[in-house]
Amino acid sequence: GATFTDSGHAIRRCDFHDNGQLGFGAWSCHDTRMELCGIFRNNTKGYSTAWEAGGLKITLSRGFAMLRCRAEDNRGPGIWYDIGNEKSEVAHCRIAGNDEAGIFYEISSSLHAHDNLILNNASAGEKLRGAWGSGGITLSSSEDCLIENNTFAGNRDGLAFREQNRTTPRIGGGAEVRILNKN
Repeated sequence: GATFTDSGHAIRRCDFHDNGQLGFGAWSCHDTRMELCGIFRNNTKGYSTAWEAGGLKITLSRGFAMLRCRAEDNRGPGIWYDIGNEKSEVAHCRIAGNDEAGIFYEISSSLHAHDNLILNNASAGEKLRGAWGSGGITLSSSEDCLIENNTFAGNRDGLAFREQNRTTPRIGGGAEVRILNKN
């Protein structure tokens, strides 16, 4: 549907729906606020959810906030932050009916997910990837995250933790670092 990069964007009242692979992707997209947007029914072409498909995927971004958005009925994760993200926020969102995790936060740090309504994710009977785990929120090898004041109902698992021997690049370069679920 769209690709975002660079810094300082304000994305308001946009809908990303019925796209072939992702509603949108973001890479190296810093200090960005997405507000009152809808991400619906993406991955219509059946791309692999083990790699990149579903509502959206954000990588190597600092300060990407999703506020009062809806991520619903995507084939794959609803909201997916993967690889080296920092200081992310998901707040006051409705995340429902996605085939996999509602919010999937993977090999990143400092997510603040709060005051969200997270319903019926990863519970439609699709074959999920065994050890990956899938919950309303899944934290995978991510540190310094704060999850508070969310409502979980009907998800395969409410809050899931997945730990693997993973490394991630950091924003700005340098050597990859090992990252674990901690703090």
